[in-house]
Amino acid sequence: MKRIAILASADGLNADRLVEEFHDGNRVRIDIVLTDREDAGVIRRLEHRGVPVTFFPRKVWEEQPVQITELLSARKIDLVVLDGFEQSVPELLASCFAGRLLCIEVTRPETDTLRLTASLAGDDDDVIVDRYINMSDDNRTETEIVTEFYRQAVRVALHKLPAFEDASADASVTVPPPVPVSTDREWADRLRVPYNPEKVVEVPPPVPTEHAGGAYAANLNLQQNSQKLPQDVPPMPPNYLLWSVLALVFCCMIPAIVAVIFSAQVSSRYYRGDIEGSRRASRMAEIWIIVSFVLGVLSATLYVPMMLIN
Repeated sequence: MKRIAILASADGLNADRLVEEFHDGNRVRIDIVLTDREDAGVIRRLEHRGVPVTFFPRKVWEEQPVQITELLSARKIDLVVLDGFEQSVPELLASCFAGRLLCIEVTRPETDTLRLTASLAGDDDDVIVDRYINMSDDNRTETEIVTEFYRQAVRVALHKLPAFEDASADASVTVPPPVPVSTDREWADRLRVPYNPEKVVEVPPPVPTEHAGGAYAANLNLQQNSQKLPQDVPPMPPNYLLWSVLALVFCCMIPAIVAVIFSAQVSSRYYRGDIEGSRRASRMAEIWIIVSFVLGVLSATLYVPMMLIN
């Protein structure tokens, strides 16, 4: 289990998003939040999350930081994340958590550009994520971009942590795999829309692919195409199926059979999107109906005189 502590001084929006992301996991969890302000908004924000929020006066941060480091050590904290922390991080704390203290900086190099940098503080600060975002090309608000960057930075920082020892596990245990992201959150991130787990609705299953059953997929695609044709698609050509059947019964049989085959191809080609093929099948059905009718008339015309002669 990886345990994370957050140091926050303001409203704790990013801390709240991190708790939402990691607190219920069995590999990573937000273990405690520390603040240097008794009236910090993070206290009210996290009171319903079940995460302990501990207040230390600034005097303790400046003169007795050993109390803080002992608390974090007792809780076996693996990573410390700064979220708008206004107090200077004590040297003792920075030393104890060298390489495990995640600092995130948000700046504006230009009017419409955000630069987000995440680094692990130590002897030589290790920059793990450095990203430029053009606000004019991004539909998200600055708050949404920053909160998402916090989540990504924490994931990267967890992979940077060395192998840890656990009293109940072997010392060779490696860093846990990436924290899984729910399908709903991943789609929200890809579409760049706000994600609210309370408003997630159930969606129908995906359309089956070819390996899931060719006949079923073909039938489903035919139904979807017949119900959702674009408005600019011309109407389906006549299939002359009735006339083909009549020609088969009353006229010449062989060309009438060909006419029936082309009549059946009119609708199938049309709903597959082959408009030109549907038109050709319609014309061929009409031609073979005429051929069947002409041959039928000729046969009847010749048959009657031959019967009279005989």
